[in-house]
Amino acid sequence: MHNSLPVGDVLGRRISNTSRPCALCGDHAETVCHALFKCPWARTLWMASSVGLRTEDLTDNVSNLLAAIFENSEENKCRLIANHIWALWKLRCTEVYEGKKATPQKFMALAASYDRLETVAGLTKGVIGDNTQQRVHEGAVTCIIDGSFSMPNTGGWAYIFTDEDGSMMEYGLQDGMVSSPLHAEIMAMQLALLSACKRGIKDCVFYTDCVSLSMVINNSLQPDQLDWRVYQELLNVIYYFKRNSGFVCAHISRDQIALVDELARFARKDRIASVGFTFPFFKPTFL
Repeated sequence: MHNSLPVGDVLGRRISNTSRPCALCGDHAETVCHALFKCPWARTLWMASSVGLRTEDLTDNVSNLLAAIFENSEENKCRLIANHIWALWKLRCTEVYEGKKATPQKFMALAASYDRLETVAGLTKGVIGDNTQQRVHEGAVTCIIDGSFSMPNTGGWAYIFTDEDGSMMEYGLQDGMVSSPLHAEIMAMQLALLSACKRGIKDCVFYTDCVSLSMVINNSLQPDQLDWRVYQELLNVIYYFKRNSGFVCAHISRDQIALVDELARFARKDRIASVGFTFPFFKPTFL
């Protein structure tokens, strides 16, 4: 990595045999280590992130620095840090070459979007096939869905769309009568698919915490192997995925859907249907 990223130090030595100063702070030679970890711009983003990484006291050798960071970290945290590094590099290039200011919010949202894509390739291995994994690509819109159920037949369901930068595009929630938790989850997926088609979205990864639903959509399980009461709605969902080649369904762990889960519960308890486009409009009210 230290000889491949086009930072000032690498470019300078290749072109004029001189090191170039940092394009953002101007105070130090722009090495890979400085650009990604030591620059005040980078340190601010790292400290504001969910990782909370302090880099000022770490070594200036990028290989040793990465070894020190990853050595005592669990696998999930290593993946999270790696996604943050890539997000930081992309935001740095955007600010240097396009003049678009990076913010901690953009940094965390972009890193989170990469982590979701990593989830598709890693956590869902065995739940979705290789062909499905190949269709997931950087830049796709993502949608997280969830359903909520209570006896005897009360349900609520919700979805949240985010763009490739992790910014809010749309949320929706609805209530109704359902026969089971699976039924509520299917209704959530159906509502999200309808919205995606209305908005003209061509490429989207739909995340569900329901393993059986993702397996049926990805042809790892037959529809008639599930509850017969949801058969027709399930066929409708499968139809949308077959008709839209850019739509992908993937499994996601339940601890990653807290917000949409709250929306689904809200719809079920308060018997409400709503659509919105920015987090602030509903977050203080619903959560």
